[in-house]
Amino acid sequence: MAILFALIALVGWGVGDIFVTIVSRKIGYIIGLLWWQVFSLLISLFYLPFAGTLSDWRMFALAFGLNIFATVGTLSYFKALEIGNASLTGTIAGSFPLITVPLSILLFQEKLNNIQLIGIVLIFIGLILGSLKEDGLKEIRSGKIFSDRGVLYCLITLVIWGIYWSVVRIPIESIGWFYTGFSGWFIFLLLPILGLIKKNPIKELSKKNVIGNVFLMSLLTVVGSYAFNLGLTFGYSSIVAPIAGLSPVLFVIIANFVFKEALSRRQLVGIVISLAGIALISFRGT
Repeated sequence: MAILFALIALVGWGVGDIFVTIVSRKIGYIIGLLWWQVFSLLISLFYLPFAGTLSDWRMFALAFGLNIFATVGTLSYFKALEIGNASLTGTIAGSFPLITVPLSILLFQEKLNNIQLIGIVLIFIGLILGSLKEDGLKEIRSGKIFSDRGVLYCLITLVIWGIYWSVVRIPIESIGWFYTGFSGWFIFLLLPILGLIKKNPIKELSKKNVIGNVFLMSLLTVVGSYAFNLGLTFGYSSIVAPIAGLSPVLFVIIANFVFKEALSRRQLVGIVISLAGIALISFRGT
């Protein structure tokens, strides 16, 4: 069951991020995030009557805090997709099992096999090749060491998501998969309070084809996120996270046809190596 839900998360995230990219580029990453959370909340409300009673409000508060943390990573990801190469951005951000798997092993005494260790090494190599310019080390002082404008943002996403998808197992084991994820959909209320909304969200949503894309990105990513949480109720984080983390493979394949963005040979090699590492890290063996 853990593997089944991880595969659902893989598809939901892999296809959903195509629409995230479209929406972020049409209406901007902040407004895109706001409507993503609003629509995700509305979609989640359909399941609320079947979710049962919330048993632990303190754990719900912990889940809410973790979701605020995760939303910072998601906001950074939306920004990366808005300004950067979609294939490169998706691969780097999708490499979050690089952090989730070792952290889960440390926190929950899960085990890492030799093939997964090789996968971690490959992800590191791929990230370096894909992210840094060839003369990046010589340009540290200028701050222009990255091969693409979106790299810094998706590296931030990688770290935040890597930590979140490991630690989130704690509230899931207490209050279940639904309430853990549900607590995060209210964070959009903080965006206007923090003064981050600079454009009229209603006007942006009314633009041509936007509402349909927002609905699809919300539906697919909500299904992906809840499936991930469900997977954690049936199995180890070090099983679910790597399989779901293969979503960049699907995303990169689709993005190549949808966005037709050019990659340098070095970036392409980095992406291929990273994807191979993500695939290996999902292998449990015996």
